[in-house]
Amino acid sequence: MEHTDLELYIQIRDGQPHEHPIFADNFRDAFPGVDTENLPDTFAKFIRVEAPVPDTYEVYEGVSYQWVDGIVKDVHSVRPMTDEERAERATQNANALHQIRIDQCQTTADETEDAAQKQLWLDCLAAHQAWVLESVDPTTPAFPPFPIKDEAGNWVAP
Repeated sequence: MEHTDLELYIQIRDGQPHEHPIFADNFRDAFPGVDTENLPDTFAKFIRVEAPVPDTYEVYEGVSYQWVDGIVKDVHSVRPMTDEERAERATQNANALHQIRIDQCQTTADETEDAAQKQLWLDCLAAHQAWVLESVDPTTPAFPPFPIKDEAGNWVAP
């Protein structure tokens, strides 16, 4: 999203943006003789562009100031992850989900009063604690199953 409500200017050297943009009030204080409606070649209007939120398998690489249609703007660089980065992210996600599942087993076991149903969750907890990510594709980890509720509302083995 462009922030056209902000009045910003940037210095130009050798035809390219130089340093960082400054607010209009600061610009006018620093360069009182420059007419902002008729800028010399050494200055340009600047439009701030909000950084995108990368998708799960993208990497934000940074921002540069570039000419776009006669105005200098933020130009953000986002690239797809490499296969290695994707595998690492998928592994991190699987391990994070695994920890959530461990916590859920423990919490449900702690909150369950019936001894047999509590034991189902403790067994599930033990299975999760022994689990290791061995999947060739960490985007589809084969976690131990949770107990499920039967028609009577009791926890039963899956």
